[in-house]
Amino acid sequence: MKKLLILLALTAIQFTNAQAPTAIWQKCYGGSNDETLSGLPIATSDGGFILLSRTNSNNGIVIGNHGGENDAWIIKTNNVGTVQWQRCYGGSGNDEISSIIPTADGGYLLAGYTDSNDGDVSGNHSLLNDAWVVKIDAVGTILWQKCLGGDYYETLSTIIPTSDGGYIACGHADSINNGDVIGNTNSGGWVIKINNLGVIQWQKVYNNDCKVIQSILQTADGGYVLCGDLENSSLANYNDDVIIIKVNQGGNIQWQNSYGGSNNDRGLNVILTNDGGYMINAISDSNDGDVYGNHGNFDIWVFKISATGVILGQNCYGGSGDEYGATQQTIDGGYLIFGWSTSNDGNITGNNGGGDVFAIKFSATNIIEWQKCYGGTGDEFGGLLQLADGTYFAAGRTNSNYGDAFANLTNATSDMFLIKLTAANLDNENFSFNTITTYPNPMKDVLHIDIEKEFSGKITDLTGKTLMTINTKDIDVSSLSAGIYLLDIVSDAKQYTQKIIKQ
Repeated sequence: MKKLLILLALTAIQFTNAQAPTAIWQKCYGGSNDETLSGLPIATSDGGFILLSRTNSNNGIVIGNHGGENDAWIIKTNNVGTVQWQRCYGGSGNDEISSIIPTADGGYLLAGYTDSNDGDVSGNHSLLNDAWVVKIDAVGTILWQKCLGGDYYETLSTIIPTSDGGYIACGHADSINNGDVIGNTNSGGWVIKINNLGVIQWQKVYNNDCKVIQSILQTADGGYVLCGDLENSSLANYNDDVIIIKVNQGGNIQWQNSYGGSNNDRGLNVILTNDGGYMINAISDSNDGDVYGNHGNFDIWVFKISATGVILGQNCYGGSGDEYGATQQTIDGGYLIFGWSTSNDGNITGNNGGGDVFAIKFSATNIIEWQKCYGGTGDEFGGLLQLADGTYFAAGRTNSNYGDAFANLTNATSDMFLIKLTAANLDNENFSFNTITTYPNPMKDVLHIDIEKEFSGKITDLTGKTLMTINTKDIDVSSLSAGIYLLDIVSDAKQYTQKIIKQ
């Protein structure tokens, strides 16, 4: 049942003029087809990064695609974005990894879904999607994999470690009381607890119109808080509400509440706050009920609840377009809202065209310190996360090119990108990658570079081998064979990398 809205700190927004993070370097990764973000990236303990993608390429730096539909694709880089290893995971069907966590042995655990039953995948329960959990070592080699599900559709959205050394994952189940899905009478949000070898310890399907569990958080009492979507049959057109469910250590419900307005409200993630409550990140196109201040279409909706589920405050962030994103607590006790936006009004300014990655940084007292859009004239989708040293990195997918901030292959493809950014408030001169334009791309005999500042650079193959050094704006590339190359430019101690195609 929706709670009466209490107007507290989240309703009062103030602004400061702190400087937003600026780019130190950026990289694009992919092949000649499409690469698309499939889950939030992570920073690794060695200072590098891991990107989650799905791909249907099998060239460029994408090696080992199993064919068929999309493979899950993971890229591991060092601290300056250089690829250390990459792996395609899957079979002849459609395979996707939506969540990754580091494990105590230096490897990683992956969660997502698959409809393959060959290649890397065995034990699929049906010709439809099974949930898929994969354990890999530090260089991406599969140690074990498990297909989890029944005779219909199962997927996993998020996996987290648990205090007993195992793991718990959440997602969606459609199978009715068969295979690994026991006690289900209808499709609903699914939670599955496994040990460190992937053996199921317990599983629960939460029906009562719950469609999917997107995020899960372990609580101090050993239980869990679940965040997802509820199809509300009392609303017109069966629109969605956010649902929050508190369960005990065995998955039994202790309390649950729904939140939202008369339109669609969808829960994305939940984080613990210092006072023992929870911050819920959602999207909403409502402007009534629990939701007010919507700027038009889907806004990011952030609301605070107590430890027992009572709303303490809320805010909508966005503009007249659509927004989608998540929330992270920052090292200074504030919050970072990040995601994707098509707006250039309201809380969002500086959109470069299409959809941009955006971020809004708040202090612990709910003062907006800065907001920033990162992108080109095409579409970008991704996230921005803070590192332990206060710097940031942005990662996602882009189809921008010809001098945009995330220049990639061609208009017809999308690539993954990774950008390292300064910490906010550093007194750095703002260097915009939009001041660099390269054309034509694809090229034949000459590549032209437009840049406002002095630069040096090189063209390399995809292994990093230098083929030519450059210091002029018109480059004779007639000696290059047809294929994909990397253009590296350094200006003002900042690095810019673009993939270029020789026809």
